[in-house]
Amino acid sequence: MFDHGLHYLEREKHKIRPEYAATLQVLFRNVSLVLWRETSTQHYATPGGYYTESLPNQTECSAADDLERNSTSYHLASVCHMVHDMNWTLVDALAPNFTNSPIDADRHEIVMIPFRQYTLPLHNLHAGYPDCSHYCSSPFLWVPIWRGLRLALDRSVLNGKFQKVANEVIP
Repeated sequence: MFDHGLHYLEREKHKIRPEYAATLQVLFRNVSLVLWRETSTQHYATPGGYYTESLPNQTECSAADDLERNSTSYHLASVCHMVHDMNWTLVDALAPNFTNSPIDADRHEIVMIPFRQYTLPLHNLHAGYPDCSHYCSSPFLWVPIWRGLRLALDRSVLNGKFQKVANEVIP
């Protein structure tokens, strides 16, 4: 499982994307299941809630209603571009019928575990301004990640992906 992390700024995407693609190429040679956890929401009073070097005057983390709810995460956009450029497939682990959908044996697949929309309303779980990026610990914060991981594993087993790997390792 991989993620950009909150400190990956949009202006750096042209430098980071080729490094991710190269790393994933190596992973796909040795790993049967690759997951990408979408980056959590930040809650600054900026478009999309993102941190910038020149933050506006604010005294608390912004509530979800103050953020652009439907703005596309530049982290997600970057992964989508990379997946497209590499002729891979990106699938959503929490999409309806995900576990019943077939795996394309001819293309590498990255399973996305959505997290941005889930963390959008959680502005009150940050340590408090000026840190509107990192979350205070709550066991419930990780539920969608554990669920997405479980569904991705279930789907791989149902499609026989791990059986193929087991047969290669244990003749």
